[in-house]
Amino acid sequence: MLWKLYFALFGVTTLGGVGVILVDGPHPIYPLADYVILTLTIAQLVDLFGYAFQRPILSERLWQSAFPLFTLNLIATLVIASIRFAAARPEYGAPVAAFAVILVGLPWHLPLLLADRRYAFRSTTVIWKELV
Repeated sequence: MLWKLYFALFGVTTLGGVGVILVDGPHPIYPLADYVILTLTIAQLVDLFGYAFQRPILSERLWQSAFPLFTLNLIATLVIASIRFAAARPEYGAPVAAFAVILVGLPWHLPLLLADRRYAFRSTTVIWKELV
């Protein structure tokens, strides 16, 4: 039940991110990062849906292969957000900005990575057995 709630909340925030990019365009600092991170986050949202609702989507191998990209996506999200926050608030400095972003971003994004890992590697007997 909590995974379904997390999926709904994460889906709303991801759609909000899509809306911001469509209306305002990408952020001026590393604009390409917005498109790459958002694309990978949408793929992770599909993965989260499969895990939360116990549905096999595409193939187990695909999600296992994508997991390293999802891990890099988390790191890139935190690094880019830290850089942007430090640029927006130079009085705080880069270390404080990085700490603040990690303090807020990690608890929000880490469950997504956990669900990705469980879906790809730990759900072989529950979700993927239907396809074998």
